[in-house]
Amino acid sequence: MSHATIAVQLVSMLTAFSTWLKLRTSALRWMALYVTIEFCRSSIGRITAHYSINNHKFFLYSGLLTQVAFFLFSLSILKDQKRRRFTQWAYGVTLTAFLLIAVFQLPLSVRMIFMFPYIFEIVVGVSILNDRIYHHEGKRFNEDPWSIITMVIVLTVSISFICIISAPLIKLPGPIINVFICTNIISVFVRNCLITNQLWKL
Repeated sequence: MSHATIAVQLVSMLTAFSTWLKLRTSALRWMALYVTIEFCRSSIGRITAHYSINNHKFFLYSGLLTQVAFFLFSLSILKDQKRRRFTQWAYGVTLTAFLLIAVFQLPLSVRMIFMFPYIFEIVVGVSILNDRIYHHEGKRFNEDPWSIITMVIVLTVSISFICIISAPLIKLPGPIINVFICTNIISVFVRNCLITNQLWKL
């Protein structure tokens, strides 16, 4: 399944860039960056796992790059100025909190619970969905690719967030942890399939 997930991420990245080259919009540029970073993280994570290299810190800190990409995407698509300011504050607060936890060198298990890049994507994604209600450009929800992409990101990132923090938060038996790992992989697979599908509609 992980091979299929990385393959789908690659297709999503290529689709995002080809669509951006065709339309040249700011939102597409940052979405292309977002899916590219996620593809690189997954690929590097798979390689390090193959060689039994502990990659928890890599996933923890590389999440900051995903957060930057989603932050820029949100600023490019939000119309309401209050929500844009909220996004800027949310970015500043979550980034500061992340760095403070790193500076005070709290145990990795604690840092893995406070996955602020995931929290940022979920909170700001909900804000984008709310903004699209009032700035839908005359499209219904199911006809608006950006609304569907954002909803998919919010839902699947929420699932991934729960799966990732479950292990350090509560002591789970090995088989249950494996179920959470598989659920996270499926979540990433579905996310990129649906993002690719919606990018073709732009």
